[in-house]
Amino acid sequence: MTVITGGSEPAAPAMSDVAGIRARILLKLDTGGLPNDIPTKVEGGFGDGVACDGCGEQISASQAEHDFTSPDGRVMRLHITCSGVWQAEVLKRHAERSA
Repeated sequence: MTVITGGSEPAAPAMSDVAGIRARILLKLDTGGLPNDIPTKVEGGFGDGVACDGCGEQISASQAEHDFTSPDGRVMRLHITCSGVWQAEVLKRHAERSA
């Protein structure tokens, strides 16, 4: 994975690696690692060192994150970039099913 460097904190996934993030998220959507529905409530904050459920990289205290509880009760945490890619893919799948 490509990351932006330059500080003491690990960097968020680089926007230049959106294809890699998308590939991981698609795999997780297909295998149940990420839910196929967007929750009604998504909260934001800063990471605390746990792994992103989208890309697998650590979300440091200096990085913004989205978190939510999945329908099966799992607390999911994603970098903002990963959350955006995940939400876009979920919406795309719903649109394709409706067409």
